[in-house]
Amino acid sequence: AEVPFESLLTTQPLPEDDVVALAGIARGLEAAPAALFDRVIQPYLRHRDPRVASAAIESVAKHLRPDHRQTLHELLYSPDNALRLAALGTLDTKPEASDLEHVAASFASAVGDISPEVRFNALRLAAKIGGAGAIELLTGALDAPEPFVRTVARQELQKLAPAELAKHDADPSKRAPSH
Repeated sequence: AEVPFESLLTTQPLPEDDVVALAGIARGLEAAPAALFDRVIQPYLRHRDPRVASAAIESVAKHLRPDHRQTLHELLYSPDNALRLAALGTLDTKPEASDLEHVAASFASAVGDISPEVRFNALRLAAKIGGAGAIELLTGALDAPEPFVRTVARQELQKLAPAELAKHDADPSKRAPSH
């Protein structure tokens, strides 16, 4: 027998104009059984309202599978930085090496509103993933125009590759501009 929540999601028309209700449903799907989650999550992930899409993206963390990861990678290129930030946060729960190229691209292309948040969260995720690509991204970010992005790059590089940080600091031509 279906539970009322599943029945609501699979048999009732969704309140398309009520983004608060849709966002609540999307967030509540985190607690749904995997089979139900997989059947109903996609429209929420691609919803036109970023509040609904962000809630759905956050609910993916508990159910993260390869096809969900691919969707999160695609969202790292979204023109909406809030969706990028939500995707970064979800990937951060279970980072994999396959995430790094997309995280680096999101870092490099983030512009506009909340782009510094996207950029420093991308750095933190890259550091969690580790490896030469992460070290390269972090080292490059030491010269970022945003002070907090530079600070996060320095903190993460100190943990991941302190010799690279020391090498950067020893080269006066590579020091970040003072603002």
